[in-house]
Amino acid sequence: MKKVPIWPIIKGAFIDIYDNLGWVLFISALWFGFAVPVVFAVLPGNLHTPLRVLLGISVIFLGPATAGAYYLANRLIKRESVEWRDYFYAFKKFFWRAEALILIYILAIIIVVVDFMFYSQIQNMVI
Repeated sequence: MKKVPIWPIIKGAFIDIYDNLGWVLFISALWFGFAVPVVFAVLPGNLHTPLRVLLGISVIFLGPATAGAYYLANRLIKRESVEWRDYFYAFKKFFWRAEALILIYILAIIIVVVDFMFYSQIQNMVI
């Protein structure tokens, strides 16, 4: 049985990790920038402030931002070359498909919330 030296394998793993770490941080920061307004807009007490505009803007761009992040991550995994403008290329390319998926997701959330409100009112009624 032939012994394989371990240090070249470990060195290669660290090089791969640090080569892609910048891209992973970039992808995460862009996605976080699109997702954070949703969190601040739905906090208690913020529903009657101008922050609701951020909620609408964020909902519009959250799906395509996720698609762009997935596209870049997929290219990194396949070891293809990645550039900064690839994120915005994917953002534009998959905009309408991602928008359709996020709207289906929002519709499902609305249905669950309405059902929860309906059944919580029924439970409080005295027969």
